[in-house]
Amino acid sequence: MRIAISGSEGFLGKALQSKLHNDKTVELICIDKKNGLDLTDPSVLDQIPGFDVFVHLAALSYVPDSYNSPYAFYRVNLNATLAALELCRLNKAKMIFLSSYVYGKPKYLPVDEEHPVCAFNPYAQTKLIGEAICEGFYKDFGVPCIILRPFNIYGPGQNNLF
Repeated sequence: MRIAISGSEGFLGKALQSKLHNDKTVELICIDKKNGLDLTDPSVLDQIPGFDVFVHLAALSYVPDSYNSPYAFYRVNLNATLAALELCRLNKAKMIFLSSYVYGKPKYLPVDEEHPVCAFNPYAQTKLIGEAICEGFYKDFGVPCIILRPFNIYGPGQNNLF
C-alpha cells in the first residue's frame, strides 16, 4: 500500500512516519514544503506519485497566528486540502483529513461527534471548511474521506512555541 503524508516533516508527520517506517507492506510518499512539495502550489501536484491513501496533516495550526495572519491560514489550509482531495480523486484514493477540536465551548459533556460545531477561532474555521470540502468531494466524486477531530495533541518532538 502506498501512503502519501502531507506535512510529513511536521510534528505529527514525523511521528506517523516513525510508526509506519518498519512496515514492509507500506511505501511512504512524504509531501512537505521542506522537501520541495508545497500543496498550495498547483505546479507540484504532477510531481507526486500515485498512492492509495492520503493522510493530510499539512496546515498552519498555531491559533494566535490565525488572528494575526488570517489570509495565510485560509489560503494555506484550504488550498492544501483542496489539492490533497484533487490528488485523491485523480488517484482513486482514500483521504484521511486531520481536522481539530471544532466544538467551541461545550454545551454538554462529554463532547461527542453529535455535539454542535462552533468555529471559535480562524484556525478552527479553516478546519470546518476543510471538512465541508471533504464532504463535497465524497458526495460529488466518491472520494472516501475519514475526518479525525483530535483534541490536544502533544508529546516528544513538539515545537516549543511558548
